[in-house]
Amino acid sequence: MLTRTISNVLARFSSNKNNALCLLNVSEKETYARLLEENVLLAYKNYPAFPHQDPTSPEYIESELDEYHDRTDVQEYNKIIDQFKNDLKVQREVWDSIDKLDRPYKKGIPGVDTNLDPNGPAEQKLPDLGFERRDINKEQVWTFQNEDRFIANTPWVSKSKFKHILEWENERLNRPVTQNYNHNKGYKYDVPVRP
Repeated sequence: MLTRTISNVLARFSSNKNNALCLLNVSEKETYARLLEENVLLAYKNYPAFPHQDPTSPEYIESELDEYHDRTDVQEYNKIIDQFKNDLKVQREVWDSIDKLDRPYKKGIPGVDTNLDPNGPAEQKLPDLGFERRDINKEQVWTFQNEDRFIANTPWVSKSKFKHILEWENERLNRPVTQNYNHNKGYKYDVPVRP
């Protein structure tokens, strides 16, 4: 389960969709942020979630290693949700701050007080050198990607899961436990089950 989550997170880090955020205007970015909020799983998990994990329960089964794994899984899952909420809040603050910035280069006489040409940027003609040349001005350059770094590089868990994955996760959480296990080298989840 952790491997799948990590692979999903890494897939989101380098996607062109996230890099293309810098090409959107402020209202489109806000729409994207709202779309993210609607599709992110924001329900926290609890620990202990089952009687065999709760030391105060009569059904409690002590297993230090299993308790550590279960508790860490829940803590890290909840930490991803907290990080997503924080990054979304910070990202909106960054967008708002950039929107309210004073832009003195847009005021005054073009070419004298400002660096903006009223006719737009002049297109440079590249000389013919006998081979095809790349014009980086016509390529997508992620100049302002830094302003979207919070939401572009934030891992999150998607709501839209396949039914068989939800069933598998539910089966894994509710797997049987036993008190009769080797405490030196075993796990309380070491219960033989039929295939």
